Amino acid sequence: SDESVYGKGAKRAVPSEDVLSEHLGRKALAIQSLREKLVQELENNDQLELFEELEMPLALILGEMESTGVKVDVDRLKRMGEELGAKLKEYEEKIHEIAGEPFNINSPKQLGVILFEKIGLPVVKKTKTGYSTSADVLEKLA
Repeated sequence: SDESVYGKGAKRAVPSEDVLSEHLGRKALAIQSLREKLVQELENNDQLELFEELEMPLALILGEMESTGVKVDVDRLKRMGEELGAKLKEYEEKIHEIAGEPFNINSPKQLGVILFEKIGLPVVKKTKTGYSTSADVLEKLA
């Protein structure tokens, strides 16, 4: 496995050339042994042309893009972050207004009290510690 060759976490390291060569050789052999079966599967599903003409060339381009990276307009990204922060603050203020009091929106316990006790929404699910405010519960309430 990759973990046995490269290590894990803080112990991760580049193996010796001999170990690396043997490991990569085995991986290449495993991939090659699957080739015929995969090509047959693509042909059976009428997808071989798609794979050869689109997927493989695109994979090379995407790999190159990933290696090269992308340019980021730092100033624009900062402005966008500030705009989103301002909108988030507006939404938070509206939520506090509806609730009639300020509370920590990121606290499931406080949110549960507001939604189910104060506003009176139907309780969909309870947990050991109180009302569930998981994403699926909130979607059901929407």
